[in-house]
Amino acid sequence: MVRPVESTSFMWMGRSLCFRCGAVLDRTVGPPGVVVPGACPKCGSGFTSVQLTVFGEGKASTQSPRGRREALTPEQDRLERLGRNREALARRHFAVYGLDQRWSGRRWVGGLGSSNERLTRVTLAHGDAYDPDASLIRIVTSPADPDDTFVRANAAQRLARVLFHHTDVYTSHIADAFQPGDPTSSWDEVPLDLDGQSTVFRLLASGDWWVAVGNGPGCLISIEAHNISAQETHLVEIDNTDLYLSDDGAL
Repeated sequence: MVRPVESTSFMWMGRSLCFRCGAVLDRTVGPPGVVVPGACPKCGSGFTSVQLTVFGEGKASTQSPRGRREALTPEQDRLERLGRNREALARRHFAVYGLDQRWSGRRWVGGLGSSNERLTRVTLAHGDAYDPDASLIRIVTSPADPDDTFVRANAAQRLARVLFHHTDVYTSHIADAFQPGDPTSSWDEVPLDLDGQSTVFRLLASGDWWVAVGNGPGCLISIEAHNISAQETHLVEIDNTDLYLSDDGAL
């Protein structure tokens, strides 16, 4: 029997968007471990909420993945993560985009996505994710044809969720991302600098956050930005991803 040495409960009573129609869901969780069912007020899609409790169990076996990570020093863990990112980026089969040399702040790999062991998404991040007053911009590149409506719809819905998560402001433009047809038809058309060429993106802003999506050569580019203007955003293909492999974005 495991005897927890510490437990912490996280009560989350927040709003999110329905995965199907994009309507706002007001979630309330019950006591720890109790699953509370709910349904979207617009389309009826079901969901569940639960309060999570984290138990500290002491150190795990060094033979397990968690135990092996615990055995590493913070620097060893950081270098291991950077090494995994380096290996993944070396296998990429598509161009990735970031900010050009005018950006002088931090750069790091903000995330990787794969399917069937094939890299399908690269996020290059810029700025400080821990300072609410700092500039932060994440640029997500996915291989896609310009007329791939499925990839574009998924990207638009993800961006709508990101914007709502950070601002808690719901508009008809966010709802449009979940409707049939062009999910960004009501978003603003904004020219962004892409490899020195003015390229039209669809942009949605709220407060000091904005998101945008547009096409690059053989890819779809999605942007999440905070405290930086679209005019300051100069996108460029990143040939040497080593620029993003010396920093892990942590505090």
